[in-house]
Parts: sequence; structure tokens; C-alpha cells
Amino acid sequence: MLTSDKTYNLHQIDEECNQMMDRLVEQMKERQGVTEELKM
Repeated sequence: MLTSDKTYNLHQIDEECNQMMDRLVEQMKERQGVTEELKM
């Protein structure tokens, strides 16, 4: 495997992980009733 292929694959994995984390955080906020008002 070429280095550029590895770099591309790692970047794809990183992007997918970040998207999954964003979805999980949103789900947790909804389940726990976190709103913008609570943040202030």
C-alpha cells in the first residue's frame, strides 16, 4: 500500500469518526433535554 493511500484511508476514518461523534453528542443532548437556554 502506498503512503498516500494510507494517508487517504486515515483521513477517511478520521472524518467518519468525527461525524459519528457529532451524531452521538446530538443524540445525548436530545435524550438529556439539553437546550441552548441551559448553556447560558
